[in-house]
Amino acid sequence: IPHLMKEFEWVDGYQVVQGKPGIMTMNLVTQDAAWVQKTEAVSIELKKKLGDDMQIGFERVDQLEKNKSGKTPIMLKRKV
Repeated sequence: IPHLMKEFEWVDGYQVVQGKPGIMTMNLVTQDAAWVQKTEAVSIELKKKLGDDMQIGFERVDQLEKNKSGKTPIMLKRKV
């Protein structure tokens, strides 16, 4: 995912959130007004790597979550 996301210059930061297998949400930090329309290209590329059955949602956030050490993890797991 890190190499893939470098392709999308309009994304300033991202974080994958997964609660259930097969479902993920990608939190995006972006100032691009057309970000919603541009997520389709991200979804297509992610599904090439993760499979067509992966359900992918996108949310724009002002900042990414940090862990206790202050680092920003690429992936967060949520208990469902």
